[in-house]
Amino acid sequence: IESGAFSGTKLSSVVIPDSVKTIGPDAFFYVQNLASVTFGKSLTEIGSSAFNSTKLTVVNIPDTVTKIGTFAFGSIPTLTSIIYCGPAKDLATSPTCPADRKAIIDAANKAAADKAAADKAAADAKAAADRAAADAQAAIDRAAAEKKAAADKAAVQAAQNAKKLTITCKKGSTTKKVTGESPVCPSGYTNSLDKYLTFQAYSKCKLYKKDSSFAGVSLLDGGKTLKFSYTGKYSSFMASASSYVDLACALSVMKAPSFVTAQIDTTRALDGLQKATWGKLSAFWTYHPDNGVNISFNSI
Repeated sequence: IESGAFSGTKLSSVVIPDSVKTIGPDAFFYVQNLASVTFGKSLTEIGSSAFNSTKLTVVNIPDTVTKIGTFAFGSIPTLTSIIYCGPAKDLATSPTCPADRKAIIDAANKAAADKAAADKAAADAKAAADRAAADAQAAIDRAAAEKKAAADKAAVQAAQNAKKLTITCKKGSTTKKVTGESPVCPSGYTNSLDKYLTFQAYSKCKLYKKDSSFAGVSLLDGGKTLKFSYTGKYSSFMASASSYVDLACALSVMKAPSFVTAQIDTTRALDGLQKATWGKLSAFWTYHPDNGVNISFNSI
């Protein structure tokens, strides 16, 4: 019903059809003879001043109405009762909610609340199940990743362990290649590199298994130079990386005196480049917690 549709007419009673959902503002404003109104079952909204200045005595508003405008039933001295169970903040007269209608509304509200609680419980259960499934899958993925990482590490370690050293042995004009773990020349043959303690450390400590320019060990300058890179930095998770154990073995084979090993052990990052000389060997090194020990040994 449009705004002001019957305003100022001489209607005395009105029956609103069930097809009507909205009564606009001032729809029956100042209908001075209007003493009776019956609302339809589909009504949801009554506009402001819709029945202002009428002669209504009793108004029975269906509970389907969820919105009532200001002064919808204002300025009605004859109004004695409003029957309504919905929100009533804009009603001039406090409404009365019959017990039977209140029971129906309470039951509907309880059913809605129960459904909402059941829906929330179902959603929470599904979320918990989804989280549990995700956690279980994550655990499976982690286990698979850890297993693969362990297998990869074992494969790399096996490859490192399988490495052997080949030396060239000479006897007069005859040469012979010997390959093995810390190989030695047959009787009567000599290896020209044996005279270098750097080579002896490379062979006896099996540093050839970690021969790498990055975080490994390199034998350079025809066997005269033994270089350790990033020692101790990556050895816990890289099979090819040089460790402090490798360095300690090399120092032992090269007969480093205790003052040299002590100097290496106590070197700090702020000490910068350090040097030492003993017998036919010299060494220079640096240390930083981000890089480990970088040290080179040179045979004279």
